[in-house]
Amino acid sequence: MSPYLRKVKTRSGATAVQIVEKRHGQRVIVEHLGSAHTDAELAALMRAGHDKLHAGQPALALGIDPHGAPVGAVAVVAGTRSKLLTDAIRASWGRLGFTVIDDEAFFQLVAARLVEPTSKRDSIRVINQLGMH
Repeated sequence: MSPYLRKVKTRSGATAVQIVEKRHGQRVIVEHLGSAHTDAELAALMRAGHDKLHAGQPALALGIDPHGAPVGAVAVVAGTRSKLLTDAIRASWGRLGFTVIDDEAFFQLVAARLVEPTSKRDSIRVINQLGMH
C-alpha cells in the first residue's frame, strides 16, 4: 500500500505526524515528521508531510496551488491560531475569482463551513475558533 500521513496523540498530549505504510497487514512507520503542540504547528507538519508524499508529482494545471500559497513557499508556524489555514482559504478564494464578492461576512461563513461543515448558526462558533471575528 502506498504511504500516507498518520496523526497520533502522544503521552505528553502533543500530536505526532508520521509517514506510514502497510506491509503484510502491519503498519510500518517510514518517517516521523515531528510533534505538534498547537493547531498551527500541526497544519505546518501536515503540509510538510503532504509535500514529501507528493514530491515530484506534477500538479493538475488549474492555475492554483493546492496549499493556497505560492509555489516554493515554506510553511511558517506563526503565533496566531489557524492563520495558516485562513490565509490558505483566502488565497484560494482570490485565485478562484471570488474577490468580486466584496462581503467579509460571506467569506467568513464560507470559510467556516469549509473547515467544519455545520449549520449556519453553529458557524459563528467556528468563525470565533478560527479567530476571524
